[in-house]
Amino acid sequence: MSFLTKIENGQIVVNQAVKKYGVSRAAIQKWMNKMGNLYKKLREMGGNSAKQEIQRLKQKIKALYTRRDILETAIEIVEIDGRKIRIHARLIPL
Repeated sequence: MSFLTKIENGQIVVNQAVKKYGVSRAAIQKWMNKMGNLYKKLREMGGNSAKQEIQRLKQKIKALYTRRDILETAIEIVEIDGRKIRIHARLIPL
């Protein structure tokens, strides 16, 4: 696996590659622009790194689970009451 791929996959950072392979940071960036997929992937993810995108998705999942728990609790409360109640709910997009 090339060190460019390792950088793109987050296995090493550019500074580590500079020290390990004895090349300049500018050279690595130049090679990344020519041969790497990093910038294309960043544009596809709205400018976020893979770690940032994962963190964003984890937060969204957490919010969705919280929302689900609230709705399940509301359903349990209605069921405990035993009456048929018409509930009007408007879901707010995350």
